[in-house]
Amino acid sequence: MKKLNICMVSFHGCIRVFKETHILQQAGHTVHHLAMSETFGWNKYETHTLYADEASGIRAVQMLDNAGIDIFHVHNEPDWIVSMVRKGTDKPIVYDIHDLEHLRHSGGPDEHELNAVRDCDAVIHTSRYTQAQYDKTHGPKKIDGIVLPKVPRDFLVPEKMAKAYAPHTLVYQGGLAEQEQRHYGSDGIMYENYRYYVQMVSGMALCGFQSFLFSASTLVGGVYEGAGAIVFPAQPWITLLKAISPYQIGFVGATTHCDLMQYSSPNKLFEYIAAGVVPVVMYAKHAAEITENLGCGIVLDVANPIQGQLDQDEIIEKHNRLLEIRESIVMEDELPVIEEIYQQLLS
Repeated sequence: MKKLNICMVSFHGCIRVFKETHILQQAGHTVHHLAMSETFGWNKYETHTLYADEASGIRAVQMLDNAGIDIFHVHNEPDWIVSMVRKGTDKPIVYDIHDLEHLRHSGGPDEHELNAVRDCDAVIHTSRYTQAQYDKTHGPKKIDGIVLPKVPRDFLVPEKMAKAYAPHTLVYQGGLAEQEQRHYGSDGIMYENYRYYVQMVSGMALCGFQSFLFSASTLVGGVYEGAGAIVFPAQPWITLLKAISPYQIGFVGATTHCDLMQYSSPNKLFEYIAAGVVPVVMYAKHAAEITENLGCGIVLDVANPIQGQLDQDEIIEKHNRLLEIRESIVMEDELPVIEEIYQQLLS
């Protein structure tokens, strides 16, 4: 297809935005970025523009539209930025749904999600489950596709480093909640604290595994240290990939059922694979299917104690398998899906 001028629009420029941008640029497309903050990789884009609120965001979209953008590729959450972009342009909008918001809580889609569906021209999903949920909730179906958040080949941790792991160690990267109970957000909706992992840390300790947590947020309660974990602050993405590589297994999922975690496709699953860390999956149906299909991880049976499910010989076998296949599980393989959606929008 012809080379395009693409604007990636996001709230904070998360790593999925960077991953997609990298492979699009490799394919010869020009990618601009519009976000509310500078985050990892901001200097990679042709231009990086900041907006402070909806009004300044609309003006920035208008400016970029006039400069020759072909497609606005908008990443949630939040969903309201999809409608912000629509107010500034008539160009095609792709709604890249990192998390289908109404799966986070009990209840149907809110106003912002409904408006985003109305205002977009195509949709990108992270799994066939979130795609099915979107179709069930929102139909009729628009142009769509599934893009898994794999790691670009350029950023795989070197094989020598990926081979050198410490036995009986577990790593987790991502959000951590400090309270167990469900809580109400500022919008008055009840949300599950599915990222409360104290039980996971304690359970792994009973199996002889030391837990090392790389938190995406600042923690103040000390609950994880109290459970025996070692907690590190957030790190730049490339540094993080290397930092998690010495650990033997990496946790994916939750310690309780949550539709969002069950059906989504977590970045961390593919980052563990890229770093040479064996994924251990619980309460994450889609991640479990990927792991089992690849044969490079362990899916925990929640009906039975964790003890006995983490055999060292099996983990070593999975690790060897992971090193054999990880170069074939890369973001470059997702490029045709994105380009096909763009092609359909512009034809």
